[in-house]
Amino acid sequence: MAEATSRLKGAGFTVGTGTETASKCPKGQAAGTAPAGRTIKGGFVSIQVSKGKDAGKDAKDPKDPKDTKKPGR
Repeated sequence: MAEATSRLKGAGFTVGTGTETASKCPKGQAAGTAPAGRTIKGGFVSIQVSKGKDAGKDAKDPKDPKDTKKPGR
């Protein structure tokens, strides 16, 4: 989380911690961002925190473009 926060702040974004999400990432690590695509320089970016690899069978891989499952749905 610290590295993700540092990188985003270094790129000029305002950063916050968002919701926990099921993911294939280890618990407590950054699993994604919202917005997931582009935003304006200085804009707010929320980091989604992983619940862990065993958080549910519907865990999505935020780096897999073929995985279209939405967290919480």
